[in-house]
Amino acid sequence: MNGTEYGGKGFGQLLVYPDGPNPWQLLNYRNDVSPIGMFELLNETEGAIYAAGNVECISPIRIVEDGEVRTCIEVLLGYHYSRARVLYSFSKWDSSFDVEVTVCWNEKDKLLRMNFPNAFQNAQYFGQDMFGVKELKGNYELVAQKWLMAVDTESERALSIINDCTYGLIVTDSGLQTSLLRAPAYTCHAIEDRTLLSQERYHPRMDQGEATFRFTVLAGNKSEVVELTDRKAQYKNESPLAVSYFPAGQGNHQTMPFSVRGVRMDAMKKSDDGKAYILRLFNYKNEAVTAEIVIDRFKINSKISFGGYELKTLRVENGSLSEVSLLDEN
Repeated sequence: MNGTEYGGKGFGQLLVYPDGPNPWQLLNYRNDVSPIGMFELLNETEGAIYAAGNVECISPIRIVEDGEVRTCIEVLLGYHYSRARVLYSFSKWDSSFDVEVTVCWNEKDKLLRMNFPNAFQNAQYFGQDMFGVKELKGNYELVAQKWLMAVDTESERALSIINDCTYGLIVTDSGLQTSLLRAPAYTCHAIEDRTLLSQERYHPRMDQGEATFRFTVLAGNKSEVVELTDRKAQYKNESPLAVSYFPAGQGNHQTMPFSVRGVRMDAMKKSDDGKAYILRLFNYKNEAVTAEIVIDRFKINSKISFGGYELKTLRVENGSLSEVSLLDEN
């Protein structure tokens, strides 16, 4: 980006690892296990069979959209009996880009991960935790919530990966890998020295069929990436619901415009006693900030100080804000 390298070699690869039929435990949960294969480009005939069906040949890499808003590149991949379609969406107005991965997974006793290496010489890794951020380190499968981040300790570069449904990951020598799919058998459990799974019959497997994963990739200066990542992660995971709504048009509808700046709002709801509104606000930075809260309907325009990673619950009542505890909102 702007002549600076952030992603490493193999960025976005779909890697396949050995696994087992036991749904309760990864066969290889450490990060020192090598992949046994990876998804590779389909040929034009295979691409047509997978994607189109009514033509004989189709290019496995092609631009499917190029307009004023974005450019989209579609990639068709295959491994053994499985197929994948990866759609890269590059915005014309934003430095981040989206990756949508649709996998038709038909493997057994295998684990699928997506590779996100970086170009940093010395990197630290972080992931979102519940009302906090944690460093990601260890030689085993880790977990994080809506985003992962690699920070170059020798410069101000940072690279973040926002997801919409994944949480398992490993840290490797080159970067991060997110776990997407397994293929264990149902009701398969290790009991003493019994055989895990008989081989003379069909057994239904988990995670089979089509699954879709969506990621947003951000790169740039550390302070900018930290500022944008948490906000974009909330947009991606907590987008407004589409509701089928057909009013008669004869009533009155009151809206309640408001704004919260400087911190993240995780909840706004009626209080338990029904007399007020409750705001749950979280400072996602490891530094003190001042939040600005504006609610026109209640004539509130306040500034409130937050410490690093501080969570506050505020009660909105009679034109004033008061801090209450998480458990007692009255």
